[in-house]
Amino acid sequence: MSRVPQRLSQPGCRNLLARILEQPDLAPQIQSLPPPVLGKLIRRIGLEDAGELVALATTDQLAHVFDDDLWSSETPGDAERFDADRFLLWLEVMMEAGESYVARTLVELPEDLITLAIHRHILVLSIDELAAEMQSASEQEARQLDKALESCLYEEVGEYQLMARKPEGWDTLLCAVLALDREHSNFLHRLLGRCCALASDYIEDNGGLYEVLTSDEMLECDVAADREDRRAEGGFVAPTDASAFLKLAAQEASDGPTERDPVTRAWFRGLGKHPAAPRPAPASSAQSNGLLRILKKESVLEETSAQKLLLPGADRGKRDSDPLLVQAMRRVAESDPRLFGERSEELAYVANVLVSGCCLRSRRLRKIEALRAAIATCSLALALAPIDRRQVKEHGGGPVGRAVATLQHTPCDALFRLAWNRLNMQVVDRAAAVAEGWLIAAAGQGLAENKPPLTRALRALQQARSHGSPWSERGSLELLVEHFDASKVDALGSLMDQVPTLPASLAPKGAAGPHFITSAAEWVAVRRLLDSWEG
Repeated sequence: MSRVPQRLSQPGCRNLLARILEQPDLAPQIQSLPPPVLGKLIRRIGLEDAGELVALATTDQLAHVFDDDLWSSETPGDAERFDADRFLLWLEVMMEAGESYVARTLVELPEDLITLAIHRHILVLSIDELAAEMQSASEQEARQLDKALESCLYEEVGEYQLMARKPEGWDTLLCAVLALDREHSNFLHRLLGRCCALASDYIEDNGGLYEVLTSDEMLECDVAADREDRRAEGGFVAPTDASAFLKLAAQEASDGPTERDPVTRAWFRGLGKHPAAPRPAPASSAQSNGLLRILKKESVLEETSAQKLLLPGADRGKRDSDPLLVQAMRRVAESDPRLFGERSEELAYVANVLVSGCCLRSRRLRKIEALRAAIATCSLALALAPIDRRQVKEHGGGPVGRAVATLQHTPCDALFRLAWNRLNMQVVDRAAAVAEGWLIAAAGQGLAENKPPLTRALRALQQARSHGSPWSERGSLELLVEHFDASKVDALGSLMDQVPTLPASLAPKGAAGPHFITSAAEWVAVRRLLDSWEG
């Protein structure tokens, strides 16, 4: 039986949906939203409750939302895998708009994606081949096969027999297939032919899964490659590429990079290969103001553009206290707009690397957090960069002048790699070494019954540290709370993270959210704190 999508959203989310649905001329407003904003809005409300918004979206919007929503990995940096169950939930929500809507939308979506999704849920068999299989089988084998077939949910469509791989969602899938058969039969039979080919090796080998899995994975790889091409239009960096970039940066010589790394070169080289598809024109100001006000108030729409965060603000005092990169880039914007554009693009690339390949406090970074982390890390690199006195004469003295001089010849991705290496070697790894010492001390001082978990935690941390990922064992620091001051343990966890942040004792007063290590003064303060723990 088909599942009925469960409404699980909180009252605040239901109120948000109600306010949106009250907006006049809602369809053009929804269709003018960038796909990432639409996807975030649907997740905020809850997919199960967002059927009315989904029905108003364009197929192009949905295709890009699917690129983000239907793929996931357990750990940032790992290759993302297709989530067939999530696709089924989308299909059930789309069914609320009617079978004709579902059929039309499926035909307009990438065919490889729909083939993969259907194949994951339905085993498509040729009726003729199945009959031949039954005839060639022995009497006992035929009875067993017939019994197995009878125990499955199935439907005959043309020359194919469709069998449910599992009962959940069968009604919804069958409704979609039959709607396609009525309204787009050529598309459906091409789709079923591809699915049948994927399953044919399974039939020929009478249960041999190797070839079936191989074919399945090849199709997923093809769909994933097309997906990455589409997402690259918006600056997306594949998780495996992001992970490779961060690992290379962490392992580089401490004197910093002298040229762009291979991952970044390949990414920028491929930028022009896949021009962005045209987007619907934004809704007029009168139409869109109401929806945009709601989305901004609910933090669904956030400013994550590198260029806009780098542009001057109205408050001069605030500008003077901004990160060094921001202050330098504002000077560059005035003197060399072309260079400002290049460095902004590089900064956006670094932020997308952090979104795809990095974690903060055992979770993925939000886009705005990743951009702030990229700005902070590049600012730290500028603060620690050696002084080139010849260039300082041209651009003026002081930290900002020196930073402007550095930006003339050093891309933001190279600056990031310089500071990322220092943060890994001189903050994260040192914090992990301190954690090892504290675990050893706790194991020696505590009760005998507490020693085994501390010893196991120590071994796990040592192994993670040898692999260059001590932050994966941050959870083991909870064992230290019984032996050390909780605020010290929390501070140690902040510095042992993949993106280290200032402990509360060192962060600026009133700082909202994680504060990334940004300035030379903060760098010195962190190193002194680590010195005190090591001493």
